[in-house]
Amino acid sequence: DSATITQWLAGVAAVVLLIACANVANILLAASLRRRREIGIRLALGISKRRLFAQLTCEGVLLALLGGIAALLVARWGAALVRSVLMPDVHWAGSPVDSRVLMFTLVVSIAAGVLAGLVPAINAYRSDLSAILAGGARAGGRQRSRMRTGMLVVQTSLSVVLLVGAGLFVRSL
Repeated sequence: DSATITQWLAGVAAVVLLIACANVANILLAASLRRRREIGIRLALGISKRRLFAQLTCEGVLLALLGGIAALLVARWGAALVRSVLMPDVHWAGSPVDSRVLMFTLVVSIAAGVLAGLVPAINAYRSDLSAILAGGARAGGRQRSRMRTGMLVVQTSLSVVLLVGAGLFVRSL
């Protein structure tokens, strides 16, 4: 039944999306740790926290929008491949990327970009400026290490769920 296969593929896509989000969040946490001294220097030179927040948010949104565009391209090309391999007998009338998908991707990309910009900004607001400048990038590393470890646990558990689901899916086919 093509509806069941489509639901399974949507579920798999959602789990892959969560894994990718956990991976990107972990990468952004590592990048935030490396940029900690840079942000401290900017604050010491007198940049306003509002302007710093705007810059970090703008960087995050731009990165997320580029990721959203790449995701739309993969969805367009990948959907044709999946359709031809898994359901060659079904005639598909439209493109998988319609206005709803575009709007959803835009909203999710902007939300992810704002969140990606918030993490380093919030950490900069909470941090002791003299400790950042004296200790370099290692200041506050233990707290970040716990966050990164948590993200790795989430990513690993989602990968296990995806592998078990894929095995069950292949078995049912």
